[in-house]
Amino acid sequence: MIWQVDLATEAVARKYPLPIYATTPRPQDPGGNFEPANWQHRLRGMDVFPAGASRASPSLIIGEFQAAHYLQGLALTVCWGGMARTSNRYIYRQHSLEDIYDVLDKCAKDISQTQSIQSSWNALTQQLEWTNVITSKTLHFLCRALGFEDNPPVPIDRGWFLTTCGPDLE
Repeated sequence: MIWQVDLATEAVARKYPLPIYATTPRPQDPGGNFEPANWQHRLRGMDVFPAGASRASPSLIIGEFQAAHYLQGLALTVCWGGMARTSNRYIYRQHSLEDIYDVLDKCAKDISQTQSIQSSWNALTQQLEWTNVITSKTLHFLCRALGFEDNPPVPIDRGWFLTTCGPDLE
């Protein structure tokens, strides 16, 4: 990935350095139970979840994004990230499923071409009006699905962010 240095983020990182005590990264959350019937309303009529899907796991999310099943990948990401309760307010809003699919498709193409998430970040936060949390989680899995495994965007968790950095930095 090509990373553009964000001066505001760099300033915060220098002011509030995070001590890292671990010698190896913590494993990614394996995901929780997933009931496809509860999420079918988040798909277009012709879309389906993979047969036997019962966990919103990183591998399943990545597989759906690799297959260009963007709405399935998004629903699994929402479930994996524990954002189901607020998904109407912060993710799906007034946007049609077709619009969401189209923006995610455009993001995948742009990331593949530019090796950067800058315009995709802007599309998700401005066009779809997504929060930094869902944007970061979606781009994390989308980038991994596109083969950017070594240095993908980090999925931000609001709870961790607030307890670590404080609400004034959100």
